[in-house]
Formats: sequence, C-alpha cells, structure tokens
Amino acid sequence: MDTLICRDLVYDCRIGFHECEKTERQPLHIDLEVSVSPIPKDQFDSVSAIRFDYYKANERLQHFFSQQRQLNLIESVAENVAELLLREFAIEAILVRVSKRPMDIPNIACVAYECRRRNPI
Repeated sequence: MDTLICRDLVYDCRIGFHECEKTERQPLHIDLEVSVSPIPKDQFDSVSAIRFDYYKANERLQHFFSQQRQLNLIESVAENVAELLLREFAIEAILVRVSKRPMDIPNIACVAYECRRRNPI
C-alpha cells in the first residue's frame, strides 16, 4: 500500500459540548492518511490512476460540515469522516486525525482524536 497524506484541512464549525462552544464557530483541523494501491506502471502519471482525489474529498467534507448545525465530539467527527471517505473513494484504509483548540481550556494548544478504519471490501 501507498499513502497519500493531507495535512491541516480546516473547516469552520460549531464543535463542543460545553456551553461556550455551542454559540461560537471555531476551526476544526483534519489530517488524513489514505492507503491506496500503487499506481500501475502502465498508468504512470495518468490522471485516470487517481485513487483518492483530495480536491473532491475536500469538496465533500466542506459540504458535510456545512450541513452540520452543532457537533459535540471530535471522536464522532473523525469516525464520520473516515466512514464517508471510505464509502465514496477507492481507498483501502484511512487514518483521520481531528483536532481543535478547546475554547474553555486556554492553556492547551489543541486536543486531537485519531481513528483508523479499513475498507471492509
């Protein structure tokens, strides 16, 4: 397997379960590590060989986050993102890392949750 990495995708949303986080939008940071099959030699540098179109994945995630009014847990966000991308793209496995800076803990840089999922097929 090969790995395609997308670092620090940022989406603006309401995330958190404490009262101060329910009223303000804040940046949610997402890192993706996507396992894909290697490009066959006869398709070298061919657009048709793309297994994971990160441009389309970003569009899909922007749409996903625009549909959410309030998210509570970064854990559920990571799992939803993993399931969505596994379902919609020809990928073998994915690691999703979601991080944010908690509004109610000023002395922390960020909290993060990471999940790994495999395509069941």
